[in-house]
Amino acid sequence: MELVYAKEKSLFAIMVVLAGLVWFALIVGTLGIALLYVLMGFLVYLLTQSAFISYLRGTAVHVTAEQLPQLHQRIQHCARKLEIRDVPDAFVLQADGMLNALATKFLGRRYIVLFSSVLDALEDHPEAIDFYIGHELGHLRRNHLNWSPFLMIVSWLPFLGAAYRRAQEYTCDRHGLACCDNPLDAQRAIATLAAGGSYRKVDVQRYSSQIDWSRGFWMSFHELVSSYPWLTKRMFAVQELSAGREPAMPGRNPLAFVLALFVPNAGTGAAGSLILVAMIGVMAAIALPSYQQYKQRAAERSLGLSHEELGTDEAAAAEHVVTTVENDAATDLAHAEKQADEARAALEAIQKEIAARQPSAKE
Repeated sequence: MELVYAKEKSLFAIMVVLAGLVWFALIVGTLGIALLYVLMGFLVYLLTQSAFISYLRGTAVHVTAEQLPQLHQRIQHCARKLEIRDVPDAFVLQADGMLNALATKFLGRRYIVLFSSVLDALEDHPEAIDFYIGHELGHLRRNHLNWSPFLMIVSWLPFLGAAYRRAQEYTCDRHGLACCDNPLDAQRAIATLAAGGSYRKVDVQRYSSQIDWSRGFWMSFHELVSSYPWLTKRMFAVQELSAGREPAMPGRNPLAFVLALFVPNAGTGAAGSLILVAMIGVMAAIALPSYQQYKQRAAERSLGLSHEELGTDEAAAAEHVVTTVENDAATDLAHAEKQADEARAALEAIQKEIAARQPSAKE
């Protein structure tokens, strides 16, 4: 079994090329101003991520050879299977019943977090926990977290960003399956995500057959804009891979692609929102000077004069008068016309004064 989902490789290549072009354009186009936003993003990352890691160390249970030794052995076992030498720190966290796990990093140090509800639900089949461990180790092994800041700038793109995140999940499910000595344990792990402690009563074959519903318009649309595949599809993929076959997923409704084209990927999180804000700020920094120049040229054309003809002070005064006239015209046209007449009279007086100061051709 190939540990990396084929589509992840192609989507990753597209993301890297697009992100590189966007970053280059922003840095060059803003003469380096974009780097200030990168620094601001890094400072926000330091504050938020250090808070989370501090919370883990101060609240969660650190898994070691002495603390939760059986779980520690499972983590070491999975790391060996995936040929990971630098085994990350592991924690068990109570998360109000959430059935999940996660991988994270901070300043070069890597972590995996297993939610206690998962361990409790699989108490009768602790081997199934290997699937969760392998899944999170897969994120670290594939360097998903390392590339995330660089790719974040294009992760919001419709189709592309969400498709890449879904491909990552399929890849990590393969890592989880590879860590399970019994493929049924991987299916139990996914069934637990769906039904919690009732996974024992779930017919996994019938559950995976629900993927036929994903052909419909609304299920197709909501998956296209989501960062996660439907859990029924993940179950089907694990079953097919366990049987030595590459999964062939059902097609999606074509109309769903049309609607999804107008929905940016919302799975970029707080960091993604910060990147979007930064992009808006950078584009504004580029656009505003050009807009000011446009207003200046428009004012000069409306007066039939240039900076050279009026002089710097007179031109600035004239632009101010015209700008005021244009703003007032939107609410009171009659009043604006009167002020425009006065402005033109003032400008004619300025022209006459300048002409009087200049020596004639004869002289």
